[in-house]
Amino acid sequence: MKVPSSLAIAAAFAASSVAALDAKFYGINYDFRTSQWGGCKDFHTIAEDFNILKEVTNNVRIYGTDFECAKSVIEAAHNSGLKVWLGLWSEVGTAVATDSFPSQNNALKELVNRTKLINNDDILGIQVSSEALYRYYVQGPGKTTGSNDRHGIDTVLGHLKTVRSHLRDHNLTFPVVISDIMDMYTKFPELYDEVDVVAVNQFSFWENKTAEEGAHFTFKRFQEQETRAKRAGKLILLHEAGWSTAGENPVVKEASPRAQGVFTQDFLTLVARQNLNAFYFAAFDLPSNPTEIERNFGIHYADRALKRWVEEVHVGAPLEAVRLWAGDNVIKAHRYWNADDDSVNKNFGRVYVAKPSVGRSGVWDDEIWLRDPDSNILYSKSSNLCLESSSENDTQTLRTSPCSNVTNDQKWSFVNGTIVSQNDAKFCIQVDVNVNRPTTPNGNLVVNLSPCNEQPTQASLIVERPTSPSRLASGWTATC
Repeated sequence: MKVPSSLAIAAAFAASSVAALDAKFYGINYDFRTSQWGGCKDFHTIAEDFNILKEVTNNVRIYGTDFECAKSVIEAAHNSGLKVWLGLWSEVGTAVATDSFPSQNNALKELVNRTKLINNDDILGIQVSSEALYRYYVQGPGKTTGSNDRHGIDTVLGHLKTVRSHLRDHNLTFPVVISDIMDMYTKFPELYDEVDVVAVNQFSFWENKTAEEGAHFTFKRFQEQETRAKRAGKLILLHEAGWSTAGENPVVKEASPRAQGVFTQDFLTLVARQNLNAFYFAAFDLPSNPTEIERNFGIHYADRALKRWVEEVHVGAPLEAVRLWAGDNVIKAHRYWNADDDSVNKNFGRVYVAKPSVGRSGVWDDEIWLRDPDSNILYSKSSNLCLESSSENDTQTLRTSPCSNVTNDQKWSFVNGTIVSQNDAKFCIQVDVNVNRPTTPNGNLVVNLSPCNEQPTQASLIVERPTSPSRLASGWTATC
């Protein structure tokens, strides 16, 4: 974990049952060690751990592979109905760091050759290193030698190819990856092409963010990596994200049970709305870890009791994906990371109107909104924000803002095809589609709010969802 400073692949991303606690985590990071320096829990202890974890997840991820210990983990997981993401612990060899890849890889080969435990059903994937690049290029010699020093990147790419070749020779088709912090993928863009799946870690906890800021900051960092992964034709998952409940550090705003609960609530809501596969850090508190912060990342205490603030997380039912049509245009919101020029979008979150995306190169998230039928919010997939009617200078302004189930500024009703704000003004969304219509600086149609008066500029707005045709309500039509 970062401290300051083909069909087979698709199968590894089977849908998680995000539902409280009322919600399950897609996956949980699990540490089988008995001390900071190693060891392995016995089979009975691992089985008891998994009997607890199966209540909150369907998948576990481990960091290293010792033959007997990995064997116990896989067998216990199978017995509990869990799938395993394997790991090989490796380092970039230096004068002070020994690469354990040879022994870890030999253990993996033994498991493949001597047992039937390594198979395409029980194993989700495997990482050949976990933040080895971070330790070399941020904490080690690469900090001064920089990206021109190929020793680190060539080492882990060599591990990747070695493991993948052996697995494919045995008809094992699950993804083989390099797991590291997002900055390492940015530093070495060849990683996007080499790995089977992009696997990144993001701890907003270590980025001087409050718990309330944590999930949204994670979203913005992730969208950058997701955009690059898509460009390379790769799936992406988050291998680590979490929040500690105790300890202090200059770059940490708050480590407390409350902060962990806030971040976990927002994070599980985020991954549900973004359909994101993420392994949460971590399963249990680890009393043997060297610092108070590192000892307290678990969603469970060391005695396996689920922490109260996590237990109270409520995500709710999945939201309905819709498009908002104005004539033959759709209402969109600008994403954080530009899909075309690999940069931050200066118009992030701004609402606009344009023709719908078409083809495989389309930026689809910009025009996808998620509607909550209970709270009547409209959530923007591209910005992780909600549509809002804001009162400014005696008028109403349409914008996106952090989502809230409380404010009426973010509640919308649908009347005779129009979208009406449920705040005191009760203005309608207006899109001028006339010839001399106003446009934004980059040529998109302007969308704003005005009193509901059924004028031509208040275009009939149809809500579309990708299901079989059905009538939703007066003025609503669902189409394929």
